[in-house]
Amino acid sequence: MDFDPNDIPKFEIPEKIFDKIYEFSSAHESSRGVLIAYLADNGQPLVYSRYGSKVVEFGLRKAMEMYLEELEAVSTIHGVDFGDEDGLEEL
Repeated sequence: MDFDPNDIPKFEIPEKIFDKIYEFSSAHESSRGVLIAYLADNGQPLVYSRYGSKVVEFGLRKAMEMYLEELEAVSTIHGVDFGDEDGLEEL
């Protein structure tokens, strides 16, 4: 059987996986929350989120904001170019 790299089916993370991650995030529905960012096989960035309450949503949003600000600060301090594979290793 010949392998054709142009005939690979499109990959998407199954909804059941996201459901399980959401369930694992907390034992209580109101305190569950998940925010996941990833790249599809075509390079398109995708963000998936689900929250059990507005408080959890705000908390995860703030955590993501702080993470991105810290990442930006580290890249500025160290002169890391995140477009360069080697730049990530410097962190």
